[in-house]
Amino acid sequence: MAEELGFTLFFVLATMFVAWLVLVDRLFATLRTRHVEVFAALGSPSLIVNNSAQNNLAFMRFLLRREDRVLNDPALSKLCRFMVCLFWIYAVFFGIAVISTFVAAPP
Repeated sequence: MAEELGFTLFFVLATMFVAWLVLVDRLFATLRTRHVEVFAALGSPSLIVNNSAQNNLAFMRFLLRREDRVLNDPALSKLCRFMVCLFWIYAVFFGIAVISTFVAAPP
């Protein structure tokens, strides 16, 4: 039973991770084309080429502080809202995975 839960949790987390990457790429493209100044302020991030810790922190700060609201872009705000929800749901599932790993570990 615990093994099945582990495989299911892994599949859910992996699927959410791939979805996150797709959404981040879509958000970067939107910022790059419609909000050039904000994109530059975030360090002109990308998934692979310009992916630094500083850019990641700036991006997560932008997302979690809901700085998209001042841009008055309903489509962007909808995407950011969804991404914030996905982030917290992923964090909860990841926490469950970590805790269940320690609980299920043999003594």
